[in-house]
Amino acid sequence: MQRLPHSQCGHQVCSWWCYGLQCSCWLCVSCHLVFARCVAWVYSDCAGLRLHVATILRSRIDAPTLAWFGILCSSWVATSRGSIFRTWLVPEGVSGPAVDEGNCMAARCSFLFLLIHALGGVWALEQPRSLLLMQYGRMRDVAARIQVYDVAFWMAGFGAKTPKRSMLWSNSIGCMHFQTPKLSMKKAKLLKDVDFGEPVMKYVHKGKKCWKGTRWLTATGIYTRLFGKHIVEVFKRNHMKPPVSDFPLKASMQEAQEAFEQESFDDLVADGRLIEVIRYLRSLKGLKIPESWRPLVPTKL
Repeated sequence: MQRLPHSQCGHQVCSWWCYGLQCSCWLCVSCHLVFARCVAWVYSDCAGLRLHVATILRSRIDAPTLAWFGILCSSWVATSRGSIFRTWLVPEGVSGPAVDEGNCMAARCSFLFLLIHALGGVWALEQPRSLLLMQYGRMRDVAARIQVYDVAFWMAGFGAKTPKRSMLWSNSIGCMHFQTPKLSMKKAKLLKDVDFGEPVMKYVHKGKKCWKGTRWLTATGIYTRLFGKHIVEVFKRNHMKPPVSDFPLKASMQEAQEAFEQESFDDLVADGRLIEVIRYLRSLKGLKIPESWRPLVPTKL
């Protein structure tokens, strides 16, 4: 989201948690990461990733920009480790449809994090506390390249019906403004709404402990209005300040070509399936590659 002059205000496409942005002169592009309702699914659809990248590239360099990620966490949480087999030592898990999709999501999001950072923007990732996503190789590579801050907080501090211990990662130290008072697990359980059912149903099948998500499980992933308002307030007060980027944002075309020419294609990010995205972009009728750039683009990958 970005600050806009008052003359450009209007009913823009807004994220469902940022209900107050329209009347506050903020432009917000919504990228729904579960259902293809607002924007196509980022990691399983080439068009979705293309649109997400285009949105980031069109953001104004001279205006504060925040990209908020609420990633599908079912493949990364502790309750799924029995079937996904992700551990701290092997966060990649054992190959399978759900694991491969989760790894693809992580690889593509790590690419988006670096792109946002290079353009001087701020990204934030909110996930449950037990998540192993940031232990994934691509995410560790992001943390090795740029400064990444993290803060733990309780969603109950923002009006949630369950305590829900959560984590927030960002390239801006402003994420510390989401910190909530410390709570013991005993006190945290007392904050649960008595009318809110159990998110999972546990049972034993053939001597094996199993669990199944209930209709209340989806509700735990919905942001409260108070949390959405807090995101807006923190950003409006300029607490989420963008980091200093080493990327030459005003480089000439020749400098950009020289930098591109020095890069290698040794790592094609197979886990992120970026080759599929490149082939998709190459097939678009509206694609126009400048003549000066054609010698730098590989003819076969």
